[in-house]
Order: sequence, then C-alpha cells, then structure tokens
Amino acid sequence: MDVIPLSILSKTPDELTQRDYDIIYNSISRDLSNFNNLHEELKTDPNFLLNIAKQNYNFTNYFPKEMLNNFDLMLNILKEYPDKINIVGYDLLNNVDFMSEAVKLNSTAIYYASDNIKLIRDFVYEAIKLNPSI
Repeated sequence: MDVIPLSILSKTPDELTQRDYDIIYNSISRDLSNFNNLHEELKTDPNFLLNIAKQNYNFTNYFPKEMLNNFDLMLNILKEYPDKINIVGYDLLNNVDFMSEAVKLNSTAIYYASDNIKLIRDFVYEAIKLNPSI
C-alpha cells in the first residue's frame, strides 16, 4: 500500500502544491482506498475529482454521494466516459438540462432518464433525432 504522508493529508485544497497533488494522484492510482484518508474539502473538490476520474474511472466508486449530483462534474466525466451514465446521481437523472446534455454525448443515456423526463416531448424528440434506433 502506498501511504500518503500525514503532512499532505492535513492540507486543504488551497494549501496543496502541485507536488502534493502528484503524490496524491500517484498514491490513489496505486490504491483507490487512499482516497478515504484525504482532507474532507479535497474529497468534494470537483476539479480534483475530475482529474482523478480521468486517470482511473473506477475512482468514481469513492465519490461522496453529493458529488454524484454535481452537474458540472458529472457532465465533464461523461465527456471523458460517455457510456458511464450509470454513476450519475438520482437528482441529475431527474434534471432535464443535464439529461439533454448527457444524451448529446451518448444517445443511449435516455434509458437512464427519469420517467418524468421521458414524458417531455422535446427531450425525447431530440434524443430520437440523435439516434433513431432508441
């Protein structure tokens, strides 16, 4: 197991240097459970989470629940991994703006949209225009 030094773990995102981030990224890439030891502010920093997810998609399994409903973060992750709509939080699956963007990235995302969103004619029409086979 690759341990993150305590001197880094105690820092907030604003206090971290690029070298600190490199140590964290390397440590987490070797052992995803190291995420659990990070400062709470870092665990909810969208930029940090996006960078980690770009390095290893499986890291999203460690995201705090509220971050799975972060519009910008989840949309940016879907831009990297368009087929990973299954990790998106329930609130976003009920958000027509988010789901419209997700469907543009991957038309099969419509299958994950809430029933209420599937009742919105314009939403379904746009999805069918992108992929008539859905």
